[in-house]
Amino acid sequence: MYIIKKTLNNNVVIATKNDLQYILVGKGIGFAKKENDIINDENSIEKVFVSLDIFNNKDIDEAILGVAQEIIAIAENDLGENLNNRIHVGLTDHIHFAIKRIYDGINITNPFLSQTKALYEEEYNIAAKAVELIRERIGIDVPEDEIGFIALHIRASRPNMQD
Repeated sequence: MYIIKKTLNNNVVIATKNDLQYILVGKGIGFAKKENDIINDENSIEKVFVSLDIFNNKDIDEAILGVAQEIIAIAENDLGENLNNRIHVGLTDHIHFAIKRIYDGINITNPFLSQTKALYEEEYNIAAKAVELIRERIGIDVPEDEIGFIALHIRASRPNMQD
């Protein structure tokens, strides 16, 4: 049994269980939910991610945290495998700083975009979905160069695929 502490969006909540905080992802899991609501139906939970203790000293916007966890769930589903846990911090930090750079008007180009697309097609396609999800959830257009960077985060987190 999980107790909701915060709803990040319709598909991602922060919840506690046995005095630990977790990120839960599931279709509609956060819809019309509020603090202290209980999740009894564990079938509604598609993914349970790392304890939020790793984010305690970081100033990460909750919308970014939520979208990053949704992206990881999509990647794991599309690839049919669990990614290394380090992606939770790495991808979240990357999205956070990419959005900050966009707001600050700093353009970073990816000189390896075409190579990344050619070499890591699966990861690139997932990253393209990620950019669309960021647009939908956060309302910011992320440049195409970021697709390559996100694809590399996904690639580096695949088991036995670290290049």
